[in-house]
Parts: sequence; structure tokens; C-alpha cells
Amino acid sequence: MRLLKTVGSDADDWEPQLVDFRGEEYAILSHRWQPNARNEVLFTDIRVIDDGGPGPGSNRLAEYYINPMFGRRDLVQLPGYRKLRGAARLAAREGYDFIWIDTCCIDKSSSTELSEAINSMYKWYRGSQICFAYLEDVPNQPSASWIETGLGSDFSRSTWWSRCWTLQELVAPQHVFFYSKGWTWIGERKALAGDIWAITRIGYDMLVQEKSTEHYSVAQRMSWASRRASTRLEDQAYSLMAIFEINMPLLYGEGAKAFLRLQEEIIKVSDDQTLFAWTNPEAEDDEVHGLLASSPAMFLQSQDIVKGSGVSGQVPYSMSHLGLSISLPMEIRRDGTWLAKLHCYANRDQKHISLRLRQIGWDEQQYAPVSAILPPQTEHVPRRTRAPGNAGDAFLELFKSPPNKQTVVAITDNSMAPWSTRPLRDKIG
Repeated sequence: MRLLKTVGSDADDWEPQLVDFRGEEYAILSHRWQPNARNEVLFTDIRVIDDGGPGPGSNRLAEYYINPMFGRRDLVQLPGYRKLRGAARLAAREGYDFIWIDTCCIDKSSSTELSEAINSMYKWYRGSQICFAYLEDVPNQPSASWIETGLGSDFSRSTWWSRCWTLQELVAPQHVFFYSKGWTWIGERKALAGDIWAITRIGYDMLVQEKSTEHYSVAQRMSWASRRASTRLEDQAYSLMAIFEINMPLLYGEGAKAFLRLQEEIIKVSDDQTLFAWTNPEAEDDEVHGLLASSPAMFLQSQDIVKGSGVSGQVPYSMSHLGLSISLPMEIRRDGTWLAKLHCYANRDQKHISLRLRQIGWDEQQYAPVSAILPPQTEHVPRRTRAPGNAGDAFLELFKSPPNKQTVVAITDNSMAPWSTRPLRDKIG
């Protein structure tokens, strides 16, 4: 981790310098990149100092310069320079000699360093003393004594709220201060929590730091990202890793598979079945689909879905090379579809959430999900229907599907071992 020195940033001849982090207190910047990343002040534009110092302090030696690309561009002419210098000045005025800014503190030419930074970024934001959220598209209002922050205001319409990476930058730091284009003070996260909740639907208790992210269900945390976008599709998953305390390799170029990998990693460490409580508003009513969502957008309606209390009746489930093994209560409906009851419910009305399944094979009793969020109906046949020979809940084997094919749900006899050698033909449509 490197930090930008803020000392002297008010001077006309200020020269930005980067140093290695050695335990100092630091500020951190949250912002939106310029549409063309080359318009930002990058790592290659700044002199890097390797002082070899053993710990924090102001007695750093500027002896060894290790950035060979330094000096090839005129920083003052770059559109991103005013933002970088403004952040450094603000940090210095607040008493911080160092600030972390992602545009210049990461050597993105190194895939190893980039991967380490992405996996560590939440921790870095959490470890900062103060975070400056710079909303460059919120204009100054010189005639007003404050900047409006309610719904419909320039503050609420800022694109900062719609970007994937700014989610963790909002929730991780201890303190977040918002500023407009001219570095005009807007307010602090706790004081603005009501307006921020209205904009983002992120848990109010977390915004005021009365609860942490783990107090919210997987579906709720996914819903926070449901209206956010990224330049690279993979970042929709990578930006959520820290929210779920997940580490996984970065594979830029894998596209939507990154979000599927994220969900598989969550399954390995969590028994929270709200992961399956999502819906695709663009799908037809009877369209079958896979068990895992293809993007965070499918959790838009899941902000109220919470995990069931206790573990009564729950059977551990796990992911293998075949897919997910899970045991769920099953009921058949009059229309021939089935309900698989999840261990979660809608907090607003306390109704449990079920997966709606449609049978797509007869010989091996294979099923595919039709809709993922459906409170139990009173319409179903008034008896519990189970797989043949099953004295308990139906056992589901939820198979991962090849690209562009549907996931199959196979209901097997629960008296058999979870990974029986009994053949299950893959009836993928």
C-alpha cells in the first residue's frame, strides 16, 4: 500500500510524491474516475519514494526514486489533477500528512498488485481515519447556505450512487464526508443517513454504524448493489467480495461468470438461503432458469428478505463439481408446479419464501426453477408430496449448467447417500 504525501499541497510548486505505508494515520478518497482513465493522474505520473524506513513518522528520507515513468506528462494539464490536489489540500487542512487515492496509489500495470489492492481495498477504507466522498457532478450552490440532499436533488442524482465500487467506499470507512464539485462541504454520512437510505436502500442502522454488514442477509446485501453499474462487467462481482468477506482470483475477461463464482464462494462459507431469493423481472412467467442469479440486478426486490432464525429442520448443503446439494421441504401445487420452501422470509409480512419448480423429466424426477421469490400459496394440494420412498424432506441436487443452458433440479430419494452412484441424466434444455 502506498500513500500520497499531502505536505506542501497548497504551494504553487507542489510536487506529488508517493511513499510506502508504514502505519501512519491517513485520509482516503472516494470518487468517480474520469470517463477516459488517461485523464486521471496515474501511478506512472508521480515520483515514488522508497525510503526504507522502519515505521511511521515525518522523518522520511527522499533518497531512492523507483518510478522510471515519472515526468512524461504535464500533470497540471490533466483534468484529474485538480481533484487530486483538492483532496490532498483538504486532507492536509484536516491534519493528515497522507491520503490514499486509487488512481495514483496502485500500479495497475502489475496484475499481482491490482489483485492484492482489490482484495484489500475494503480493509484500507475501513482503516482510514476519514473518507472524502467527492461528488464531482454535484454543482456548487453559492447562493445557498447548504446543498440540498433529499430525493430529486443534485446530490441524490449523482452518478456516484450508481457505481459498483462506491458501495464499499460508502459502508467501510468510520467517517464519510461528502463534498461537491468545488470541494464545498455537503454533510457527513451519519447526519445524512436518512437521505442516503432513501437513495440507496442500504440499511439505516449500518449507515449510522449501529450494525455491521454481517447483520444483514445475503439477499439484502445483494440488493444494495442491484442498481449499480460498472465499466467492466466483472467488477459487479469483484466489488462485492469484501461485502461478503470473500477472496477469489480476479479473471478479467470471464464476464458474467465472475458473479456466478462469487455466489459459489458465498455458498462455501454461508448457509444463508436468501442467496436463492431473487427474481428476474424480464423473464416470462413460466420461463425456467438457473438457481444462481446472473447479476446483482436480480436482487432488486430482495431488500426485505431476511434469514430464518435458528437451524431447526435445516440440513447442511454444499457445492461440488456437479452443483449444489440441498434438502428442502416440498409441496405440489394444483398447476403442477412445486414449491421448495427456503429458510428465509419477507420481513415486512413474515411470509416464508419458496422456489417455484417445474418438472421437466419423468424418469429421474428432474425439475427446473421457474420463479425464485414466491410466498407459499393456499392453492396447493393439502398434503405433503415427497419423492418416492422419502420419509422426510425432498433432497435436491441443483446442477451447475453449461453456458446458455438451464440448471436442472433433481429430486432424489433422501434415504440415499447425497452423492449416490445412481445415474442422473442431465436433461438440460
